[in-house]
Amino acid sequence: MQNLTTTPNPATATDNEIKYVDLPQARIQWDVPTLNAPGPDTFDFTVPYEFDSPAVVVNRTQANADQVLDVTHANQNDYTLASSSHVSGEQIFNMLSVGRQNQNVVNYAAIEQSGETIGVIQWGIESSTTDGNQEFSFPTHFNMNCAAVLTTPMQSGQSDNLPVVSATNSNFTINRATAVSGTQPFYWVAIGDCQLSSNNSFSVELGDGIIMKGGMAKTTTDGEENIPFSSLGLDNYTEDCYTLVTTRKESGCKNGLPVVSQDKYGFTLDRSSSTNGTEYFYWIAIGK
Repeated sequence: MQNLTTTPNPATATDNEIKYVDLPQARIQWDVPTLNAPGPDTFDFTVPYEFDSPAVVVNRTQANADQVLDVTHANQNDYTLASSSHVSGEQIFNMLSVGRQNQNVVNYAAIEQSGETIGVIQWGIESSTTDGNQEFSFPTHFNMNCAAVLTTPMQSGQSDNLPVVSATNSNFTINRATAVSGTQPFYWVAIGDCQLSSNNSFSVELGDGIIMKGGMAKTTTDGEENIPFSSLGLDNYTEDCYTLVTTRKESGCKNGLPVVSQDKYGFTLDRSSSTNGTEYFYWIAIGK
């Protein structure tokens, strides 16, 4: 693997919130837009991607929401979002996207600090074609670990979550709900080769104070459930948490996991009442 030192070049949006950061091999962007459901609506990236289309993952913020949103298309300039016909009105969502910054590399980016690799991020598009466990190989194997994998469906009206039940250094496994049929394309984003806390969480600086946190966590109750970063063995953000996206791990589960709010201290879930007991999920956040 080629290791390059990060040289971030963040931009300041009109609301003074940083919304992207450049690494030598990747551009990472985030936002919290609003979909006029069921859509489709198209949203511009803060800055275009240099080479090809990025991977885009999203998370609903509406309390007790069960159906997920679909990113039906993305190009270098914008992405299109839609929902099933059962979702209506204004739907605020968290967005995270990753794309290439170097035409000579695959969808892979090393994150370095003082010449040492502190994380690796990968991304792409795959298609779920069957019920039961289905494995998808990473383009480049992680050396130490895979800390988190996020997925978002691409087919308009596909309202069911695509749970990532496990992830290894070489692949991740999806076990979709039996209500999902046929071929279902999806975006995915994964990060690994991070130093993990005892709570299976990580924190890596992307540059200029922008920090990506994430890992694996659990939800245990319906209603508002606050998850402090400190409970995951992580420090708080100094200023704010800009976006946070989750993907559930339960085999065959249909529902997404709404993140109703996030701030510098942690994030708050309000899961669907049809979710029972303790369930685990992957998550990735961006903040400063």
